Amino acid sequence: MNVQDHAVVVGISKYGSLKPALEGPERDAKAFADWLESPQGGAVPPSNVTRVLSSKFDQHDANRGNDAFLFEPTLSSMTAAFARLMALTARNSSKVPRVGRRLYIYLSGHGITPRVDPVTSTNQSALLPANSMEDVNLDGVSGHAYAEWFRLSHAFAEIVMFMDCCRTDRPDVAPPPITAPIVQGGRPDDVLVFYGWATRWDTRAWEQVLGTPPSKRGVFTFALMEALTTGQTDAQGRLTPQGIVGHVNIRVPQLRQNDVRQLPQFFPPNPDGRIVIASRATAPPEPNTTITFAPPLFGQQFDLQDGSTFATLLSRTASAAPWALALNPGTYVITRAGGRDTPLIVRPGGTVKEHLDD
Repeated sequence: MNVQDHAVVVGISKYGSLKPALEGPERDAKAFADWLESPQGGAVPPSNVTRVLSSKFDQHDANRGNDAFLFEPTLSSMTAAFARLMALTARNSSKVPRVGRRLYIYLSGHGITPRVDPVTSTNQSALLPANSMEDVNLDGVSGHAYAEWFRLSHAFAEIVMFMDCCRTDRPDVAPPPITAPIVQGGRPDDVLVFYGWATRWDTRAWEQVLGTPPSKRGVFTFALMEALTTGQTDAQGRLTPQGIVGHVNIRVPQLRQNDVRQLPQFFPPNPDGRIVIASRATAPPEPNTTITFAPPLFGQQFDLQDGSTFATLLSRTASAAPWALALNPGTYVITRAGGRDTPLIVRPGGTVKEHLDD
């Protein structure tokens, strides 16, 4: 088990007054927390995983009547788990990292983007508590703000955050401040981060019926869980942010293809492989991409580039033998000097056959 890892997982499906009604957030949060605690997943000790779920407050809600302001979890319930880790960070100020190896943050439910300024930026999307009321009480929890507090305080060596909620722009709502001072003396630039949002700024995140048995799920989290559990790993069986970004960026639009679009956002947008999300014993990956060459191209060099960064990944001299590749889901480009570029899209579970001619 990864005993130095910690996680805060929040899923809110029951709101007092906010519409529409949601079914997916708690189900998605449970799925993510279960993956975290699984030895085949995050391998985080259950005692290090704090779950803040609507169902934990059902008994309280039975006495709430029709008073939306009494619904739970409230903002204080949501931030308590962060406050405990912040206090531990302050107590351990003499060492770095001050708490552990990795912090996971997962937030799902109704969300907004509070007022944006040059400091907070558009990443300050906020998950709203269950007692939120339109135009009255829209104080929420910014996963990014808390993740950055722990980074700047060098509480962990790595921070992984996912937010599955809408990011509707609300310039009339001020982001609630984090009042705890940054713990100084660390090396925040050494902290590795991977942040993911279900959708872009000022757009909605969607839930729909997915999976077997069919149930309402957040589209982003459904695709994320696919990547975490069955997504393609590298040759060493390591699942890194590269594999997650490649899978989710293709899978979410695919799931929404007949409805309103949803485009996830990640930071960094083109991550490297330094964060290993999970390791799985794996057989050598089967080739899923086959490139063949017309005879006039024999002897010429072709490069396979990342479709986002255009960094050269592999090179091959064209011949009669097919170029068989095992590629993670994502976009790629085949290039050659003086020739046209050929784009490739590798979809999750799919195969690609591309014939290059003169």
